[in-house]
Amino acid sequence: MQQSPETTLERLNRWWSWLVAKALFRLVLVTLTGFFLSYSYKEVNETFRPCYDFSLPIDNYIPFWPLSGLVYWSYYGLFVGGAIVVRPTLFTRAWVGVLVCNLSSYVAYFFFCAHVPHPDITFVQPEWLAGMYRDFYMLDGPGNTLPSLHCALSALLGWNIRKHSKWWLFWAFAISLSTLTTKEHVFLDLVAGWLLAAVVQRTVVRPELDEPDEPEESRSLQGELDAATV
Repeated sequence: MQQSPETTLERLNRWWSWLVAKALFRLVLVTLTGFFLSYSYKEVNETFRPCYDFSLPIDNYIPFWPLSGLVYWSYYGLFVGGAIVVRPTLFTRAWVGVLVCNLSSYVAYFFFCAHVPHPDITFVQPEWLAGMYRDFYMLDGPGNTLPSLHCALSALLGWNIRKHSKWWLFWAFAISLSTLTTKEHVFLDLVAGWLLAAVVQRTVVRPELDEPDEPEESRSLQGELDAATV
């Protein structure tokens, strides 16, 4: 007997819920997604020609701090850590939120592809740090700036896993600031990235899912209390 579409959908939902409950599956999925998004980002970066300059006077007062490149790179660690600690009930929406952030940014890059000149790195020491910046600039051209995906995604992830520890949110904030001190982005890129994260949080991830799941024991006890008062 052929199953109804509703039954099939319910089976798929149960199967997916079982998978995302496994930290290893979440980690593998996030890693594969990261590779895909990195490739697509590079393709977009090499396709759209930077035409705009969104720098403001405040950007002239923000120094180039080479060591902050380590914080900038730690962005990928935030993804890995987030995949491990995020609540399974929140994972799917957060994962979709990351995809929506990327797609929305690509649309913005098409219409408002900006240009952020890379700083002079000839003075950067030690050599391994200078080499890290050369890798930056080889992988990431001066376009694809507004909004900053580093800022948008780190804010989205940090906010949704902050209840495990406030350090996640602090880490996300540090990554956002590092986009300015590495001169990969300008101040408006950071603001646009945070605004994008806020919109995606409200429309895709949804604030009500930020609340932790109520323990089964608590629900059972509350049910007994409610029954006793009837």
